[in-house]
Amino acid sequence: MAKGAGNHLKDRSIANQIATIRGLRMVHFYHLYDGEDANGVVCGILAYYQDQVINLCSGDEQFNALFERIARVYDREKQTAEIYADEETRRILERANAFREDGFEYRLGGYERLEAPMMLPKAFCVVYLLPLIRHVVESIYCGADPVTVEEGSTKIKFDWLPRVWFGKGILDAMSGEKHLHFPYQIFPSAGECYDIVVRNVLSDGNALKIEITYGYDRITLSYYDSHYLYEGSLQYTCKGGRGSIAHELRQKGESIFMTETECPAIEGVIPAERILQFTGVDVGEWSAHRLPWGDAVCYASVNGTEYRVMISEENDLTVSYLLCFRYLNSEGEAPLAFGEYSFRLYERPDISELHILEMEQPGSGRFQERYSGRFYK
Repeated sequence: MAKGAGNHLKDRSIANQIATIRGLRMVHFYHLYDGEDANGVVCGILAYYQDQVINLCSGDEQFNALFERIARVYDREKQTAEIYADEETRRILERANAFREDGFEYRLGGYERLEAPMMLPKAFCVVYLLPLIRHVVESIYCGADPVTVEEGSTKIKFDWLPRVWFGKGILDAMSGEKHLHFPYQIFPSAGECYDIVVRNVLSDGNALKIEITYGYDRITLSYYDSHYLYEGSLQYTCKGGRGSIAHELRQKGESIFMTETECPAIEGVIPAERILQFTGVDVGEWSAHRLPWGDAVCYASVNGTEYRVMISEENDLTVSYLLCFRYLNSEGEAPLAFGEYSFRLYERPDISELHILEMEQPGSGRFQERYSGRFYK
């Protein structure tokens, strides 16, 4: 059996084991330390259930799935069974289950549930994805031009012309007197993850593949092309209300450029009124910064709850993407984010729609089971 196939079967076996956990008898949340470093660099979970044991750390691919499952089972079984856990573990699990349905339901009081959305996600994802795609394409063209890289010139300047539809289309651009046409297609996957193919980058027929994942406090993006063997990674992170971008482009393993930049703070930008009403966070609690591709990010931290709102605008349409989560472990330890709820708000003069989203793992089982995938107007 091929080595890759063996790893796949092992991952599948662990996933199946996690999905069937019940009858929880003991759980322990712990940190592994790196020599003299006092900060917990890796966290782990040890659980004993139905005469079985499972033990994963945050370096394992299935750790988030295990954490989410343990939190859900603990919340369901703690009233009727004796589950052994130390004080720190209980505190983490109680914070993981802080989501309250009654409060969320109250905030939905002004909304009417829809059987199907008017604002189809597949049609309108271009509003928040195309600015990122354009940013990557421009980065590759500039990185492939030695004059631009060495002198920091603006020799390559794109003027983008809109031509989009329903998750696929053509990006038209003018670079000087040259017309450029980039057919693209977007493939949404589980959670807020997207696979994208852009063609004709650098030469006709060349395929640029992009993977984008939206996390609680970050956006992670990787890309590579099939002909020139460029590959890159871009990661946006938000800590304490400050945003930063780390971006690297390589060709055949050699670095073309590597940058780390702070996102500039902006004044006078706050989330939409419906976001403020839904979260209950006062105007004065929010700060904001601008992303390199034009979107704004608003941030607030209130009573241990973190809020991130990414705002994308196109013509008369505004799309606001809200993530509400908590850091469960103590300050100074390896951060462990756990989602409470997430939604995307579409607003234009004739319609406003709320799409409740499936969160990345780990996240609230109460929220996922009751609300994930619903639509409201």
